[in-house]
Amino acid sequence: MGAGHAPVSAYALAVAKTPRPAAQPADPRLARVFVGYRRRDVEARLGTLRAELQGLTADRARLAARLEQLEAELARHRELEALQRSTLVSVDRAADELRQRERAETDLLLDEANAGARRLTAAARAEAELLEHETAHRRERLRAALLTVEAAIEEAPAQEPVAENPTDPAAEPAAPAAETIADTLQEQIRRVDVDAADRL
Repeated sequence: MGAGHAPVSAYALAVAKTPRPAAQPADPRLARVFVGYRRRDVEARLGTLRAELQGLTADRARLAARLEQLEAELARHRELEALQRSTLVSVDRAADELRQRERAETDLLLDEANAGARRLTAAARAEAELLEHETAHRRERLRAALLTVEAAIEEAPAQEPVAENPTDPAAEPAAPAAETIADTLQEQIRRVDVDAADRL
């Protein structure tokens, strides 16, 4: 029997060795007669011994049953302890696997997010550079046209506007075409700058 059963066995042996109070005859010696011991005394003594033996047998059976019950309870507790230990180990292992999987998924999501952000940033930067290049190109073309018109205005001699019908009081002088074109070009340059600022 294992070391865990020693306390139970010691208790059982101690109880088994405890003397039970029994009615003892006044004189345990048997009276002798001519042909041997007196039959009545022998039968009485045997009856007493038989009762004591039955009591000891009953005590032994009771203690053996109790010992078997305790051993069964101990085995059941050991099985429950082993099951709990196995369950805790399984739970810890599952928790570790879950944490590792979540960490791996989080790292993957972060990597994908960072890669996507880098792609979007590069695309936005390229689009901004292209827009800035196009805006600068349009601005240069408009400014070149504006300079050409302004130069033409400066080189042209000053002339008084002539009305088509001098007698018509509602008639207004015609605006010089070059100045109108210059104003239009300046307005387009302003719109190009505003549009570029809004896109950026």
